[in-house]
Amino acid sequence: MLFIAPVLVYFLIPESPRWLLRRGRPQAAVDAVNEIIRRCGSRVAPLAVTDLGSGPATARDELPPFIALFRPGQLRWTAVGILCGLCGGTAYYLIAILLPEALVDQGAAVTLSVGLSSLVFAASIPGKLFNGYIMEIIGRRWTITGAFVLSIPAPS
Repeated sequence: MLFIAPVLVYFLIPESPRWLLRRGRPQAAVDAVNEIIRRCGSRVAPLAVTDLGSGPATARDELPPFIALFRPGQLRWTAVGILCGLCGGTAYYLIAILLPEALVDQGAAVTLSVGLSSLVFAASIPGKLFNGYIMEIIGRRWTITGAFVLSIPAPS
């Protein structure tokens, strides 16, 4: 039951087309973009490798309106982003507010509880840098799947 989330992430989240291009796999990048286009309702013509050009584009495209986040095809991704933000905010609240309070209630000094919270937040900086590095090396799909698998608690 615990392995459902990593398997779903691996099979449902496409690899980043940018990462595939940087790895010299233009056809895989085009296939990933075309899959995203298909999932969003095929409102845009499919991409071909010949459409990629030789380098990065210099012209900037106009951003779509804010309401586009809530249109069919995009609403699911917007909901996932909001859910991830809520989970991250809840984790931040638990560590920043409830952890020090629980330590003080257990008899620890206030300085110890604040110090431990500061240590947790300081440790998150190299963790995020490492996460970005790993995503560049092995890709987004494997990084997220590995994080899910490694966060599964061991049987006692």
